[in-house]
Amino acid sequence: MSSNKKITEEAINWLSIEQDGLDKSEQQKFNLWIKDFENKKEYENIKFIRNSFKQIPSSYTKNLTKEVNKEIKREKLFRNFKPLLAAASLLIILYFSVYTKFMPVYTKDYSTENKILKNIILPDNSIVNLDVNTKLKVVYFKDYRKIKLSKGRALFSVKKDEDRAFFVENLNTQIKVIGTMFEVSNIKSDLTQIKVKEGIVKVSNIDDNNKEKIIAVLEKGDTLKVNQRGKIFVNKKIEPKYISSWKEGYLYFAKTPLIEAFKEFSKYNNYKTTFDKYENTLHEIDGKFSIKEFDKFLYALDKIYPINIKKEKKNIIISSK
Repeated sequence: MSSNKKITEEAINWLSIEQDGLDKSEQQKFNLWIKDFENKKEYENIKFIRNSFKQIPSSYTKNLTKEVNKEIKREKLFRNFKPLLAAASLLIILYFSVYTKFMPVYTKDYSTENKILKNIILPDNSIVNLDVNTKLKVVYFKDYRKIKLSKGRALFSVKKDEDRAFFVENLNTQIKVIGTMFEVSNIKSDLTQIKVKEGIVKVSNIDDNNKEKIIAVLEKGDTLKVNQRGKIFVNKKIEPKYISSWKEGYLYFAKTPLIEAFKEFSKYNNYKTTFDKYENTLHEIDGKFSIKEFDKFLYALDKIYPINIKKEKKNIIISSK
């Protein structure tokens, strides 16, 4: 057996033992083994391959696994090698499969703070608009396109490409499209909201084992809120023309509770709102308001509802009249 194959086997073995947990004796042996530069290099390499494989959408990992299994049968690896070496050979095949098929051909990070970023043109001519306080990563592969939304809200206008699906991921939620226009929001730390302006999108939940479960198929005007465990909280219709109105500089409310309306405005003016009673948070508001005209919004509330509005620097206090 060549030295390289031996090191690969050992690296796979240590990664396998690590998953189950190292005891004190094994930890000492591992610390000694990984001090060697070549050992450490191969260990990190195999670990990277494994982690890269986990990042591939489940619909693609199934196909890749099938291809690898065919290759294993063709080469008769299990008959010709010991089980551990067979595992090493499997990872070597995965290594080349991942690198030739699943390594990025384009990657870029985008983030905004207090400014809306409009009309970002991606390599395939898809367009992304970012709301304030948004962060996402664009990663394009040979066979699919992927966006990782870390926080905030974004509107995607996806260029149709039947050979390369377009994925948006937030928490454990995955949105898959071929070509359409839709908005994705990261709400708090647990909720994802999807609004479809045009076309059809498939929403899935990805579990800890990277298994995909389709939870909804949304069409034009559909809006959905789902948590990272795949539980749906809101599934309703909205006028498509009002989706992503923030891109044009205004906010649209349709029977929106006051507490939610104030949260929307706070993204753009940094005001903190306090309600004296829970009942006052539930007043519903309709209408279209400019992001830059917050005072007009407050004036309207004062006329419509039995509430007092008091401004103290960057604090707003809502109390009953």
